[in-house]
Amino acid sequence: EFFAILSNTYKVGQTFLSDTKEVTDKNVRPTENNDEIKITRRHLPHWELKGATYFITFRTVQELSVEEQKLILNHIVNGNEKFYTLIAVIVMPDHVHLLLTPKEDYDLSRIMKGIKGVSARQINLNRADKNVRSTKKETSGSIWQDESFDRIIRDQNELNEKLDYMLNNPVRSGLTESPWDYHGWYFNLTDGEGTDRNVCPTDINVKNITPEEIFYYIYATLYSNTYRTRIDFPRVPFTKDYEVFSEMGEYGKRLVDLHLLKSKDIDTPVVRFQGRGEDKIDKVRYESVGTGHDLPRVYINNDQYFEGIKPEVWGYQIGGYQVCDKWLKDRKGRRLSLDDIMHYCRVVTSLEKTIEVQKEIDDIYIEVEKGIIEL
Repeated sequence: EFFAILSNTYKVGQTFLSDTKEVTDKNVRPTENNDEIKITRRHLPHWELKGATYFITFRTVQELSVEEQKLILNHIVNGNEKFYTLIAVIVMPDHVHLLLTPKEDYDLSRIMKGIKGVSARQINLNRADKNVRSTKKETSGSIWQDESFDRIIRDQNELNEKLDYMLNNPVRSGLTESPWDYHGWYFNLTDGEGTDRNVCPTDINVKNITPEEIFYYIYATLYSNTYRTRIDFPRVPFTKDYEVFSEMGEYGKRLVDLHLLKSKDIDTPVVRFQGRGEDKIDKVRYESVGTGHDLPRVYINNDQYFEGIKPEVWGYQIGGYQVCDKWLKDRKGRRLSLDDIMHYCRVVTSLEKTIEVQKEIDDIYIEVEKGIIEL
């Protein structure tokens, strides 16, 4: 889930404002002395506390275009780790929400002055260049309302609550169906080196994906013939399209069930064991159609054979081994029991069905490559 990513991967490590309740969250470091809080007031109260994380809201004078929203988003993101540690930002047409922790040498009021001042100048210059406004007053006019609302985050639960509110803001406003696709959303995931791991341009994470679904998706991808011919090192491309992800996962699950011999598709074997004899494996040989019989045969001795194993199934390899051939040769000199015969028929059927599923996966894999998450 989204908050599992936050708690397990991105450790905020901020100072929270303490209250009268006992703090049990391991990520919370409450202050021991609330006298350190600096309180100022204009129309709204503003509390500043060293090391605290803030939820901030500021509004526009008039609605912003999509281009202007992107400009503001880029400006805020560019300030990350320079003036503040940015957790998340959502830029709406008429307001902005921020979650950030100021750097030690920068107080919140200075940061907000920089964000609003620079972005306003960039927007006005952009409007002037495009002749969007005809008068000097409108070209150099106010972009932001005079004051911002800010709140010190009390604990991890409140942080999660604010993130959820921000993430779903454009959905509630009818601007998008998938918040992770919204052009004005940014969630900061960084590794220990400070390398950006932000994976927000996809709707997959908000679909409550389970580890099993990811496994099935990867399994299907690794069995794509197209993937195998195009990838020269072990890298799994993850699609941005949830429907494609889901469909690939369904094929992956079918493959897993086939390979564990649990699929109902192998209840009716595609091969039969024919001939009379001792059921002992002597010399294994494959005879295709046209050598005196209508169906391909795999002889285990001069008189007994498995009938109906197609050439592509007989030649199918896993891990560099020809599965159908190796299974028999590993048992050379042994007498096959009824269970052995039934098991081999199920293995052969599983491989034939695997080839069929792989062809279907190749048709879908084309869609995977149309939009890949950059990790």
